[in-house]
Amino acid sequence: MRLIPRSQKAIAFTVSGICLVLAIACAGLLVLTGGFDSGDQLGTAQGFEPAAEPAGNAASSAWPEYGYDMQRTRANAALDLAPPFTQVWQREARSLVEFPPVAANGRLVFATNGRYAQQLSVATGGIYWYIKLSG
Repeated sequence: MRLIPRSQKAIAFTVSGICLVLAIACAGLLVLTGGFDSGDQLGTAQGFEPAAEPAGNAASSAWPEYGYDMQRTRANAALDLAPPFTQVWQREARSLVEFPPVAANGRLVFATNGRYAQQLSVATGGIYWYIKLSG
């Protein structure tokens, strides 16, 4: 009985098997020693420090850019809104309103998951128009 195979196919099979065993052993060693771990990502106990409040014009309802300012605060600090808030009107949408409405010129435009688009008055909640969307 020979320990060294004679055919090239058998030699290739033996070398491939040895390489596979070595690769599995190396991967196992990396897993056991934490070689794939990038380490702990620890945070600090320091709290969040917000930027200075943006100066806004309380009379203006237009936002100069998306999110109102560069920090995207989505708030006009000059409006001086404070609780308690009161509900002025309510409108039944008959379906999920997944995204916030677009507000401009005293009107709200929004779409529902029931494929309706509507435009309402901000002041009264009255409907200007609605349409069944296709698709």
